[in-house]
Amino acid sequence: MSDFALPPLAPEATLISGAVGCGKTEATIDAILDARLFRPFSTIWVVLATGQQIHAFRERLLARSADSDTAEDRVQFGVEFFNFDTLYTRLLDEAGNPQRQVQDTARYQILRDVIGWLASRGDLEHYEPIAHTPGFIGLVAGLIHELKQGMALPERFAEVAETRGPKDRDLARIYTGYQAFLLDRRLVDRHGAGWLAVRLLEDHPALANDVDLLVIDGFDQFSQVQLQVLTALARRVSRTVLTLAEAPTAPGRHFRRLAQTRDRLLDAGESQAGEQLWRTWTLDDALGSGCTRNHPALDHLVGHLFHSGAAAHRDPGDAMTLLEAPDVGREVAAALRLVKRRLLDGTPPETVLIVARSMHQYAGALRETARAFGVPLVVRTGMRLRDNPAIALLLLLIDLAALDFPRREVLDTLHSPYFASPDLTPDAVALLERISLERQVVRGRATWLDAVLDAAHPRRSENRDESGVGLDSVTARELHEALARHFDRITPPADGTTYALVRWIMDLIGPDPDAAAEDEIDRAEDDPHTEVLVDVPDPAVPPDHLGLVACVRAGMDAERVARDMAALHEFRRVLRGIRAASDLLAGEGEPYVVEWGAFRAELELAVERARVTPVGGRNRLGRVLATDVLEARGLPHEHVTILSLSEGVFPAPESEDALYQESERVELEAAGIDMQTVLERSDDMSLFYQAVGLARETLTLTRFTVDDKGNAVPPSPYWTAVRSVVENVDVKRIPVGSAPGIIEAATLSEAAVALAAALSGEGVDAPDGDHGAAAHNALLERGAMWPHVLRARALEAWREDSAAPFDRHSGQLTEPDLIAAVGRLLGPERVWSASQFNDYGVCPFRFFARRLLRLEELQEPEEGLDVLQRGLLNHTILERTYAQVGAEGLAITPENQARALDILTAAAADVFADAPAALGFRPSAVWAQERAEIERRLVWLVTLDFSDDSPFRLRPRQRPDAHPVAAAIGDDERVPFAQEAVFGLDGEPPVEIAGPAGVIQARGVIDRLDRAGDSVIVVDYKSGTTPHPVDDMASGRDYQMILYLLAARALLDRAGRSETVLGGLFCHIANRQVSGEVLANDAAVDAAREHLHAQVQAARAGRFVVSPNKLERGRCVSYCEFGALCRLSRGYLHKPADPAAPSTTFPDGAEYNK
Repeated sequence: MSDFALPPLAPEATLISGAVGCGKTEATIDAILDARLFRPFSTIWVVLATGQQIHAFRERLLARSADSDTAEDRVQFGVEFFNFDTLYTRLLDEAGNPQRQVQDTARYQILRDVIGWLASRGDLEHYEPIAHTPGFIGLVAGLIHELKQGMALPERFAEVAETRGPKDRDLARIYTGYQAFLLDRRLVDRHGAGWLAVRLLEDHPALANDVDLLVIDGFDQFSQVQLQVLTALARRVSRTVLTLAEAPTAPGRHFRRLAQTRDRLLDAGESQAGEQLWRTWTLDDALGSGCTRNHPALDHLVGHLFHSGAAAHRDPGDAMTLLEAPDVGREVAAALRLVKRRLLDGTPPETVLIVARSMHQYAGALRETARAFGVPLVVRTGMRLRDNPAIALLLLLIDLAALDFPRREVLDTLHSPYFASPDLTPDAVALLERISLERQVVRGRATWLDAVLDAAHPRRSENRDESGVGLDSVTARELHEALARHFDRITPPADGTTYALVRWIMDLIGPDPDAAAEDEIDRAEDDPHTEVLVDVPDPAVPPDHLGLVACVRAGMDAERVARDMAALHEFRRVLRGIRAASDLLAGEGEPYVVEWGAFRAELELAVERARVTPVGGRNRLGRVLATDVLEARGLPHEHVTILSLSEGVFPAPESEDALYQESERVELEAAGIDMQTVLERSDDMSLFYQAVGLARETLTLTRFTVDDKGNAVPPSPYWTAVRSVVENVDVKRIPVGSAPGIIEAATLSEAAVALAAALSGEGVDAPDGDHGAAAHNALLERGAMWPHVLRARALEAWREDSAAPFDRHSGQLTEPDLIAAVGRLLGPERVWSASQFNDYGVCPFRFFARRLLRLEELQEPEEGLDVLQRGLLNHTILERTYAQVGAEGLAITPENQARALDILTAAAADVFADAPAALGFRPSAVWAQERAEIERRLVWLVTLDFSDDSPFRLRPRQRPDAHPVAAAIGDDERVPFAQEAVFGLDGEPPVEIAGPAGVIQARGVIDRLDRAGDSVIVVDYKSGTTPHPVDDMASGRDYQMILYLLAARALLDRAGRSETVLGGLFCHIANRQVSGEVLANDAAVDAAREHLHAQVQAARAGRFVVSPNKLERGRCVSYCEFGALCRLSRGYLHKPADPAAPSTTFPDGAEYNK
């Protein structure tokens, strides 16, 4: 036996208290072994808080029993383990009164029906407007759970509620109706089973009196139901041993949870005569010297944590480590690196524990990082069913109709590897995506279907050289019908019985191709006397489902397949629970019909609460245990890591209950209703104290320092408290973006990153040290990855070297065949546009990405007009307005302003009427406001143009050289000459620009030509306000105006006109300003022509380097969709710029890897 043997004259009911982790559980094991020693076939009941505690207790008991000489002791017959729920069930069974216990899914359905029934009768005074919402049902379920825990009978709660307001009366009616339903159907919920167990213990004196020893261990609080059950058992069981953690009070140190539990236990154990059932025994007093851990720093921490006057321990050695990391992911990675180091040093995984305040924030990162690091780890917290990607996508799929088929979500489900639509092929899905982008489908079944049919008809675009999706009418009709079938398939019924709605979901999911028979849910729907047959699908017949199970099983990653299959099994269990609850509500009557919305709300509640057992199960044999602080209670380990010591995480934020504020809870408590306040419910100080006390040899505390928004996160007060009790603790801080040290690398990839950082002088290691050399050799042995990294590093250094010319690694084509192909593509037969010239002029790589690779940025369509459509509306209205002004022979003068505005109003009305169909958009809710805003801006523009303040007139104090076009026009009247003048399009010949590159052909559309005297002025509309300076044309960055000036001259010549081209300008609609005023004979036109030919020659030679024409705030343009691909750097800006410079071959990378 151990040194923790109980006193020889132990009382019948013993309360053992002591510091956390100091032998209380060991004392209960002694009690069991003592009982077995004298009565080998004793009946022993052990009640523990969690399944992990049961497993750990059994392991420790068996380990202690291994020293016994008898087989009976090693096997431990007669020892049974319970939690309180299973204990209630056992008591009811022994009393001959077993009960049907409702699960959470049924509880919520019962509450929904009770609340709905009360609302229909007008019996809800306060909550009737929100009575149907899932959130309210969830809140009420939580309240009833708490009331039952506190043994508050519905009758008593109703009495108290009558003295209060309508809110309390509503809640009392719901509670009473819920309990009446359970009694009428002879059902119990979790706490109802406890209530019945209390009554049976009172009514049956012989119940459980054959139990020789009752052990209760690992709890730090009890509900009123639990207190009454265990007190009643302790009064009749031969011997009871119960343990509680406690800590001596000290200044600044008070653990409410522990003190309150002890007081409640002793109050329940006091008889009416004042006799106390429990004999208390403090373990530290019995041992005489308290508990001793393997390091005095840990003893000191447990003994003085939160003690404001305690002296600090100054020599923690290796017993304590503090880790700070930027975020949760790197916090977990840092913690698991230490764990892996210990495991490599020979530490058994079963001796390592990782604890967090709540595992939900850390579970995913722990699982993924442990998998990457090769650390054997079990995260005891089940995964939320809703977080599984297959289930999340399935729930999204069945919600699409209610969401009105939003574009992104529809495409996500169609592209998903989890679904195989029998209606739409992958090519059809790709076509739908293109159509939805071009036709601006945002949402709406009708919008989708209309867009598919409209794709068979051409639509006008501002850039006439680019065509959209082209479908023939037959293909469009077939795609329309296929999409309609798909939408029909995934649209749920409006209503139905629960059976029918569950069946619809299961039919949508499809069968399991590997199953030998139908699933249990299918069996339950068949007549029990009917033979169940297995349907073998005919491969020639298209499936009538989405094949979710088959798609999951077809996955290449076995672990993910197992994960998703476990989630599907849990989802089916949820559906079975909903059906079972429906059966309870229907009773002997016919199944009732529910609306889909109500059924979907029930499903949402059930899925939200459901948890999936992780792949590999919950058994921690041979694995490190990761769990939350509640389940970790009573599980001492040699090495303990506590995560989440950041402000707002541990301790968790205290929040008031949504139904009852703190003041109301105090009032109800005074009225005899046992309700806990926030302070009583959330005593994180005692939880942290218990977690710290679990460490035997080492304790590691971690925290993250930056939140999701990039804000600094202060440390938890518990972090600060630990540092005040134990000083000189090693704090390892991981900077943002830093690489791990070579010796800390937990994977080969991390070793490569660490070594690369060392080579760059950014790491903590010397690349030529022992660790660096070992990592280098290990990486070389693993194949071509590390040599590839070294070569890539050398390439990057070459690119960044400003003395190294551009080559094939930085945008200069070098393969002769490829250059020849580009030369043909950009040769004399090519008809260029101004935007193509501008792309190369701004940056050759921009031209290469957009024009040769044909890359384009995908942007989600938005409701209403986009920028291009707004521009087209502006252009079309102005075109019709000035065309009619010209047809009527009106000059652009103030006296014709009123008529011009009338023409504009009529033109705008006609264009707006046809705009949605012509431009392919659906009017949004603000279409009327958009129309008014567009017309208002155009009215301002035309009003200004037909006034003395027109930008085409040189006003007083304006310098002629600043406004050369206006100065050249002088007093001549302008009249509209031509609108939408086309060249190189619609059968019109292109403009030809001769020069060193030969004859370059170009195309485009001139928005407007005005005539003033014998001269013609080019006017180009711009919807935005960004000016187009003449310097950009002269420097070879903006070619639009030179192209239009040359085209205007060619158009006049072809028409046999004698007018000269005076010049041109850009007219900005948004702010009514002009820019880019240039005369046709300006030197900038000749400079632009020279640049144009030089750039076309460079492009034909394959020069597509990242070499912007000029930079503004570090960018070549204000926004470039290829910014994510761009390699622009300081080194690039100083490389040799001569396009004709000989290409230098990339040298051996050795010099760049030194």
